[in-house]
Amino acid sequence: MFTALGIPATLISNSDRLLPNIDGELAGLVASEFQRRGIRLILGVGAEGVKRVDGRLRVTLSTGTVLDGDAVLFAAGRTPNTEGLGLEQACVRLDARGRIVVDRYYRTTAPGIYAAGDVVKPGLASNAMQQGRAAAAHACGLVFGVEIDRSASSAVYGLPEAASVGATEEQIQATGIPYVVAAATWPAPHAGPSPATAGS
Repeated sequence: MFTALGIPATLISNSDRLLPNIDGELAGLVASEFQRRGIRLILGVGAEGVKRVDGRLRVTLSTGTVLDGDAVLFAAGRTPNTEGLGLEQACVRLDARGRIVVDRYYRTTAPGIYAAGDVVKPGLASNAMQQGRAAAAHACGLVFGVEIDRSASSAVYGLPEAASVGATEEQIQATGIPYVVAAATWPAPHAGPSPATAGS
């Protein structure tokens, strides 16, 4: 967003690649587009600290490198807000990232307790409404009342935007299941004048 407004930007990430949760090829295309737009990428490095020195911000990286800038935007990602709810006392199990574990009807491991939205996986707003409907339907005895698409999906909002549905190529490779990749680019590369305009 910053480079679209003409503001130089540097993106620093602990990960060795951008967007580790989406398909590697798609993440590579996003990284290439970022660089084309003038974004400086520093990957595999963390930010150890930020100080204000003479009216400027000084960012010290885990490598010891120091960067100066006018502003710092720290993006920690999404974390479910499940601490302090007494879930352990209620016997509600959490996964390693603090999300509530649910079954296909959004029941937790505690009888009579359901969970939906940002506290479960996947935590996308577009899924949360249907998850809530499925939980309410089951709680009211309508077991088969709501179908939920449980395909893994992800979306990156920004410039450029990127989205995916289903398993990534890396995830399929790990299963050993045979697969085929088909790819299309948009807009399609221009191969010359179209038949309608050729010779006119």
